[in-house]
Amino acid sequence: MHYEQSSAPDHLNKRINGAVDIDLTAGGAITYNHLNLPKEILVKDDNGAAKGKITYIYDAAGNKLKKITEEDATAANGNIKTVTTTIYIGGFVYESKTDNNSNTTDYTDKLQFAGHEEGRIRFKEAVGANPASYHYDYMVKDHLGNVRMVLTEERQVDKYPVASLEDAKLSIEQQYYTINAGNIVAAISLNTPPPAYINDNGIQNNPEDPAFEQANSQKLYKLNSTTNKTGLGITLKVMAGDKIDIFGKSYWVDNNTGGSGVNVAPVVLDLLNGLMGAPTGAAAGGHTTAEELNSVSGVTAPVGNFIDDPARNDGGYPQRPKAFINYIFLDEQFKYADGGFSAVNNTAGLKDHFNDLQNLTAPKNGYIYIYVSNESPVNVFFDNLQVVHSRSPILEETHYYPFGLTMAGISSRALNNFPENKYKFNDGSELQNKEFSDGSGLEIYETAFRGYDPQIGRFHQIDPLAEATDDWAPYAYCNNNPILFNDPLGLDTTVTINGNQQLTLTDSEAASAVTVTATAKNPKPTTTTSIGGGDPGSSQAGLPAYPLAPPLYSVPGGMKEPFPLPAIGPLLARGGLTLAATVLPLYGGLAPAVPYNQYDRVPYAYPWGGHGNDDGNTNPHIVYYFTYEPKPGESAILKYGISDYLRNAQSRPENQVSKFRRKYGNSVMYTIYTRTINRQQAKFIERLMVTQHVNVWGYKPIEQDKPEPFTPPYAF
Repeated sequence: MHYEQSSAPDHLNKRINGAVDIDLTAGGAITYNHLNLPKEILVKDDNGAAKGKITYIYDAAGNKLKKITEEDATAANGNIKTVTTTIYIGGFVYESKTDNNSNTTDYTDKLQFAGHEEGRIRFKEAVGANPASYHYDYMVKDHLGNVRMVLTEERQVDKYPVASLEDAKLSIEQQYYTINAGNIVAAISLNTPPPAYINDNGIQNNPEDPAFEQANSQKLYKLNSTTNKTGLGITLKVMAGDKIDIFGKSYWVDNNTGGSGVNVAPVVLDLLNGLMGAPTGAAAGGHTTAEELNSVSGVTAPVGNFIDDPARNDGGYPQRPKAFINYIFLDEQFKYADGGFSAVNNTAGLKDHFNDLQNLTAPKNGYIYIYVSNESPVNVFFDNLQVVHSRSPILEETHYYPFGLTMAGISSRALNNFPENKYKFNDGSELQNKEFSDGSGLEIYETAFRGYDPQIGRFHQIDPLAEATDDWAPYAYCNNNPILFNDPLGLDTTVTINGNQQLTLTDSEAASAVTVTATAKNPKPTTTTSIGGGDPGSSQAGLPAYPLAPPLYSVPGGMKEPFPLPAIGPLLARGGLTLAATVLPLYGGLAPAVPYNQYDRVPYAYPWGGHGNDDGNTNPHIVYYFTYEPKPGESAILKYGISDYLRNAQSRPENQVSKFRRKYGNSVMYTIYTRTINRQQAKFIERLMVTQHVNVWGYKPIEQDKPEPFTPPYAF
């Protein structure tokens, strides 16, 4: 079915089944499949013209297999039609791209990365003599599993070309350095040429050219304060901890006879223009200009102090030209973070500056601007400027507003041509964005069952378990409390208890055995846990799994009901996955004696007035368990327990966890497994969980006093 955009002013229109058609931007619409997942998205630009479409292909269970983005050829993108296909195979992600641009190379099924439990394995293609390789990246997450930082084991070193200024290499060098050809002079044209030296700083050029590197330099870059004070600027994106090495030579002959009185420093705007206009374009994408930055005192004042640093003046050599190779670190807001300079030789002659400018450390995420300068009205010459950038382990750093929108101003990503991490907020849900060449896209986080829009803090589709959670709107995200909860599957929330996150596998209030199965969207290889499968509390491999079809148990009240075994192993296993691979079915309070739509009201309308431990207690109860960091080969479960939720809420397990932490340390936490309609059913589930523990480990949890496990025919 396809539902076109209506005239609703907010551009959010609900289909019959509660999903949302999005206006992207003027008339775009979404076609959904039978699983209420987007099948085709039509996108238009700000003027209502077709921009392209995005198509999804799923398997029968709703797991995404392929995403195809078709960008139409328009004047805005240079009439380039591009088709990008992303293929998802287990934890592996491949990409293909074709276009009608003769300047680019199409590719097919290029491996982007493969997921692992702590991050991803990133594929890097062969470049020149460097073979293809794989690199491990790790995701640093906050208490809700939101990815805050991506670290890598790769130690990438970028060596930039030498600014030799020679005719054969000039066109390449101008792609990196700000070079005004009018300032290039031939060494032999000088009355006193510099001593001979080769076009190599001892680390080779990039790309390497042995014959060129061994040839003597023939060209120099001239600076004079009366004509051009700065030049050879290069801007690089840096992350905190990056190392920078700067090579370069300077040469001067004529004394600055006028002394400091004739020196004229560059103004801040000159540096900002150089920073923003450098050929690398590292700082050009910040949606600001040098003129705008020049009006911000927090930017200009520190940079002005850097330019006027008294250390630039050397009273011992008053006739030395005031000329330098300079570097300045700026943060993401272009505010000064650090800087330095290396002066030309104290007496006339040639100087190699490397010893003054090696192993420079970036103090913050941001930029480094490197340039040469001359404030004196005499000629100073520079040559062979070259930069080596050794990258730190930090690839990305991301900060979020509460509902998941990225705080772009303080988030950062290294510009080193690796696949951007799109598994970020909401326990690493995949962000659908930047599908088109201008950087625009859907800006939606994809979960297993629904699409989440961090700009409005709402899902676009209705909750498949909406009838089980009538306390909340069916589009609400994590109970409107993103500080304590998240919703990585689009069904329920992940609760953070004592600093540890636990997935709520279902809503125990669901009517008549709602069964929902979905593989986690995180691109990591996982083993799907079947209904009743798993090894609760296990930290050992090879233990037997439970039967796929559990036996019938006598449910309190004389009813027969198959009860799915609480397969919580993936959450409790030491070193196991944070997110269970499958959402397991739970039965609504073991066939409660009242209809679901009266479930919440009955216990509260007629609260139990007798003793709390009486089996006739009809108040709703919770079933919970405590875990800790065990010794190798031991169970991670300390104890199972139940509590009258109407009377005690969660105070009972909260009080007990403090006691256990004094005994077993701060790794102890508790998890609410489910909620039942009365005490009798809670006791049954507790006993069943103890029975499973005994059958796996041979003993009850170490803090478990009662109940005793079931005996045959209940044993399994």
